[in-house]
Amino acid sequence: MTSLMVDSLDKHPHPGQPFAGLRLCAYLPDNHEGKKVLKLLDKAFNQQLLFTITTDTNGEDVVTTASIPLKTQAEGRSTLDGYPDHDYLKTVRKLLKDKGVE
Repeated sequence: MTSLMVDSLDKHPHPGQPFAGLRLCAYLPDNHEGKKVLKLLDKAFNQQLLFTITTDTNGEDVVTTASIPLKTQAEGRSTLDGYPDHDYLKTVRKLLKDKGVE
């Protein structure tokens, strides 16, 4: 399991204040292309591009996904978080490339 470390306090909406963590499971196919995307997502994680800290509707600071979508549901097809989604790998590779992750 990988832990999220927030190295830059300027990304925190309320520096010095505690925030709730996030635990999720993201789905990728177990094939060559899926493994390539996994490596890219790992790079994006290390560059702090996958998650951000936001303030929720209750006024609490929480970790949430950022601008790179993750498929966190094993069902649902191409719904927002559902996998399988036939365009997901192509879409996520483009979004990562746009952020300099290749």
